[in-house]
Amino acid sequence: MHKFFSLLFGQLIICLSHFLFLSFHFMAGKWKTFFFRLCTSSFFSLSLFNFAHYQSLLCLFLLYHSLTSKSLVLTSFESVKEKEYWAELLSD
Repeated sequence: MHKFFSLLFGQLIICLSHFLFLSFHFMAGKWKTFFFRLCTSSFFSLSLFNFAHYQSLLCLFLLYHSLTSKSLVLTSFESVKEKEYWAELLSD
C-alpha cells in the first residue's frame, strides 16, 4: 500500500511539472510550441498509465485556463469601465 501511494505521489509530481512547463508556453502565447509539446511529451503514449497522466494534465490545464480566462475577462471589463470614465471626464 505504501508503494502504491509513493508511486501515485511521484506521478502527481511529474504531472504537475509537465503542467507548469506547458502553461508557461501557453501564457507566453506560443500556441504552436504549446501544442507541439503537448503532443510529443513523454507521457503522451498509448500506455494506459501514461494516458491517465495525459487526462490529469488536461484537467489541470482546463482548470488553470478557466481561472485565468475569468481574470482576463474581469481585467478587460475593468479597463473598458476605466476608459469610459476617462472619456466622460475629458469630454466635460
